[in-house]
Amino acid sequence: MNPLRSSLLLLALLLPLSAAAQQRDFGTEYSLSASFKIAKGWKLDLSEEIRLTDNSSRYTRSESSLMLQYSPLRRQLKPCNMRWRIGAGYAFLNKQNSQLRFYCQHRFVLQSSLSRDFDPFRLTLRLRWQSSYRNPAAGSYRLNPQNYLRLRAAVRFGQPDSPWSFDLSDECLCRTGDPKGNFIDENRLILSASRQLDRTKSLTLSARLSRELQVKNPQTLLLLGLGLEL
Repeated sequence: MNPLRSSLLLLALLLPLSAAAQQRDFGTEYSLSASFKIAKGWKLDLSEEIRLTDNSSRYTRSESSLMLQYSPLRRQLKPCNMRWRIGAGYAFLNKQNSQLRFYCQHRFVLQSSLSRDFDPFRLTLRLRWQSSYRNPAAGSYRLNPQNYLRLRAAVRFGQPDSPWSFDLSDECLCRTGDPKGNFIDENRLILSASRQLDRTKSLTLSARLSRELQVKNPQTLLLLGLGLEL
């Protein structure tokens, strides 16, 4: 069976089983991104995202972000088919809260990732810390800023002579700095298929299953995405 078809079937089966006692929603996300090599080992990533929820009928979020990344120890890691990247970034978000009011959010990110190639697979582990400050004018918040530690494991399948590549990742979001304690409150399973259009452009289709954990009124969101990378 085609890997993409079988993975989508697995995702569809997981949704009703894992979300039986949760609120469920469906949404879509559209993104445009670009990467620039600014110096040897240095890269700048820019992206813009828009999200629709409530069965993809209502705009609820947009995000404009930039990420500066550096690849240290390139010469030492290359014989092992490995790559290490560290990065820092900023994102400006426009979101809707539970009272259906829009507010601005500023997010600061630090991350480190390590990948290794096992042809035709690539395994990547990423650790990310983020701190999000929400505009208090839109309402009162128990925690502001809100801090998270995110751990993601991903595997990519791709043949050198094929324009297609497939990714499967699982990410846990751990809330930190909470007086109630540090705990995992969300899990994200993401499947994507990318096609290289030319030397610099690629198109990505994705499906993301997000499940809230250990929180009041948890929600499960199935999000389909379409992204263009320049």
